[in-house]
Amino acid sequence: MEVEKTISQLPEHYLTSLKTVYGENIDLDLFYRETLSIHELAHLYHFKEGTQPQRKWLQELFATMSMYSFIKEKSNSSYQLMHTYPEFIIQSGDRMAEFKTLKDFEEKYVQKLTPQNYEWFQMQFYQNAKAIIDSNKSDILIRLQKFLINTDLGKTKILTDSELATRLEKEVGKEVTAILTNWEYK
Repeated sequence: MEVEKTISQLPEHYLTSLKTVYGENIDLDLFYRETLSIHELAHLYHFKEGTQPQRKWLQELFATMSMYSFIKEKSNSSYQLMHTYPEFIIQSGDRMAEFKTLKDFEEKYVQKLTPQNYEWFQMQFYQNAKAIIDSNKSDILIRLQKFLINTDLGKTKILTDSELATRLEKEVGKEVTAILTNWEYK
């Protein structure tokens, strides 16, 4: 797997931080099984209800915010398992990501992105989710869920980016709007 190859070539100081959390053999299954599974559980309401989000990245942000919030509030002992690997990916930069725009994410999503590129997007969403939840906006997660339900494409038309930004700011908060308007790659 590409991740293991990349990890094996890391400078010792990176290896040390990963080994401290994931063990001598850097068992990333601890990240995927112990923390990312919560992200996947947050998607269940989308799948059960057959929702069609205005943007896939909003659905991913919701699942990541749910994971981060749950672990931070209810399973703090898993925090380092959740946080260390994303920080490593973020600090590694964007060299493994061929596609970097939110438009790319929408158009390619899971099926047309390499696993490394998809993971790069997920870690960008993680970084944003962390900042939003850490800003102590306690009801923003519920507001985002309601927004996703109320703007479902099965119920309403697709919004332009401008319309989406306006509604996100009004109905969810400027923190989520900023992801759309301030995404580093245009």
